Amino acid sequence: MADNIELTTEHKEMVTQLLDRIQALYSQTSAPVGGWQASTLSAQVNSLLELASTAIQPKALNDKLAGYVSNDATSSEVISNAVVKRKVDGNISLPQTASGDDDAVNKAYVDAELAKKSNTGHTHSQGEIVGLSATLSNKADAVHQHNMADINGLLNALAGKAASSHTHEMRDINGISRLEERVNNKVDLVFGKVAESNIPNLPMTKINGLSRALDGKINADGFKVSPDQLDPITTDKISNIDDFVSGKINSVVSSKIEFDQSGKISPASVNYNQYPSLHEAANVSALPKTGLYKGAIGVIKSGEDEGTYWFNTDNATWVKLASGVSNKKTSVNSVNGKTGEVTLSIEEINGWNTARDGLEQLISDAVAASEAKPVFIGSVRVASHVGVTGLTGLKTIDGVQTRAGDVVLLSAQNVSSENGFWVVAATQWVRPTQSEFSSYRPNAIVAVSEGTANGGTLWRFSGKAVVNNVANGVNSWSKIFAGGGSGKISTGSGLSNNAGTISVKAGQGLTFSPDGSLTLQASTSVRKYTGVVPEGNRQARVVHNLNTTDVIYQVFDSQRNAVLVGATAMSNTTLSLDFANAPARNQYTIVVMG
Repeated sequence: MADNIELTTEHKEMVTQLLDRIQALYSQTSAPVGGWQASTLSAQVNSLLELASTAIQPKALNDKLAGYVSNDATSSEVISNAVVKRKVDGNISLPQTASGDDDAVNKAYVDAELAKKSNTGHTHSQGEIVGLSATLSNKADAVHQHNMADINGLLNALAGKAASSHTHEMRDINGISRLEERVNNKVDLVFGKVAESNIPNLPMTKINGLSRALDGKINADGFKVSPDQLDPITTDKISNIDDFVSGKINSVVSSKIEFDQSGKISPASVNYNQYPSLHEAANVSALPKTGLYKGAIGVIKSGEDEGTYWFNTDNATWVKLASGVSNKKTSVNSVNGKTGEVTLSIEEINGWNTARDGLEQLISDAVAASEAKPVFIGSVRVASHVGVTGLTGLKTIDGVQTRAGDVVLLSAQNVSSENGFWVVAATQWVRPTQSEFSSYRPNAIVAVSEGTANGGTLWRFSGKAVVNNVANGVNSWSKIFAGGGSGKISTGSGLSNNAGTISVKAGQGLTFSPDGSLTLQASTSVRKYTGVVPEGNRQARVVHNLNTTDVIYQVFDSQRNAVLVGATAMSNTTLSLDFANAPARNQYTIVVMG
C-alpha cells in the first residue's frame, strides 16, 4: 500500500460520515476537555479512527486523525494541530491558526503531496511514457499507404478477378453460348409490351375453344352487319309491330314495298303504271282504256284525231286537251324538250327528284294526314265519367241498367289501363274483340247512345300512340261534344233554349229587335260618353245622348288631372257645365256615364 494516495470523492464522503459520528459523540457531553470529549468517549473515538484507517488508508490521515480532528464550534476555541476541520456548514477544509492563516504543518504536507501531482494541462512526450514508444513503433500511421505488393497474399487473392468496369461479350463467357441460343427465340419486351413482330401467327385451331365461341357469331364489316348474315324475321317476332302497323295505309303499289341494303325503296317494287303515263296511237280509238290511272296522257300525231288527250277514269274516256284552227298548233309534239316517242318519268311529271323519293313522300304525307284526322270507330251503349268498382256483373252505369254483351266505355278508372272499352258480362267483364274496339289510334272518336249525363255525346281518344285495347294499354278518353243526337244544346247563365232557339233571358239588360239586332236596356245597363268640352262659354253644354238624367260625370284637363266643375242636367241628352272662365279649345275633356 502506497504511503500517500489522493483523497478521492468517495474517501471524502467517508471522512464526512466519520466526522458526523464524532460530532454526534462530541455533543453528548457538556464539558469538552482540550477540544475533545471526556475520557469516557475515548474508546468510541478509537474504534471510529480504526474504521477510518481501514476504510480509506491515507497515511497522513491515519497518523494525524487521532487527536487532530476538530469540529469548528461557534466559540473561538480552535485546535491548532487538527489535520481536518469539520465546519458547521458541513464542508471539510484544512485548519487555520487563530489568526486565520493556514496551519503551516498541514499546508506543508498538502503542498508536498500536490507537488507530486501533474497539472491538468500537463503533457508528456511519447518517450516519457514507459512502453508507449515500443508499443507504437510497429504501428502504421493513419495516412500511411501500402502498395498491394506490400500486403501479404493480396495479389494472390485478386489474381484473375475482373475490374468493376470490365465487360465481356456473351460468347467470351464459358457456358453462355447455350443460354444465348435459348434467348434468341425469346420475346423482346419494349416498355413491358411484346413487339408485334415477336407474336407468331397462330391458326384458330390452336386457341382452345375459339372456334366454338365464334360459331354463329356475325362477321361485322365496318361495324355494319351484312344482310346475308341476317335471318328473315317474321312480324310476330317483333314486339307490338302488328299494333303499330294496324290502321296504317297500305302502299300505293300493288305489292309490298321492298327496301335495298341502304334502306331505300327498291326500284323493282315501284309500279310506274300507277303514275301518269304517255301513250301514242294512230287515233283515239286505238288509245288503251284499261290498266290506266287518272291523268294518263295520249298523243295522236296525225289524222283527224291529231292532238293531246287526257284519260278520265270516271268514265274511262279520253278527253282532248287542245283544239283550234290548226291541229299542228294545238297538238303536243314535244314534252320537256323530247320529241318522238316520249316516256315521262315521275320526276318530269310532279317535280320529285326520284321515283323512290316521290313514293316515300306520298307514303309519309298519307300517314301524317291519316294520323291527324279523327276516325269514327263506332258507338257504345253507355259511358261512365266516374270510376266503376269491380268489373263484374250487370251494373247500372249513368242511369242505364246494362245487359250482358253491352259494350261500355270507362274513362275515370283509378288505373288508366282499366279505361277504354269493356264487354259487360254476368261474371267477369272482358275486352271486346271487334276490330274497331280492340285497337285504335290517336283522335279515334266513339259515340255514346244512352245515359243520363252522357247519352248522345261524343268521346275522343287523346292518347299519343296506338293502343291495343285487348292488351290493357294506357287509355285516355275525354268528352268532346254534348249536343246529343237530336241537336240537344245546353245553355248557360242568361240564355234560354226553346226547341233549339237560343234567347237572352228577360232582365239581363239586353233586348233583341225584330231585325236581329241586340240592344242594351237603359234601365239596367250603364253606358258611357266621352268628349271635348266646348270652348268660349262659361256655361258649356255637353250633349251626351244617353237618354237619361241619371248620370255621373268627370272633367279632366289636358294632363288628365280631375277638375271639379258644377253641372246641371238640362235634359235626358244634355249636361250644362259651369266654369269661372270660359274654356279654351281642347282645354278640357269629359266622361259621362248613365
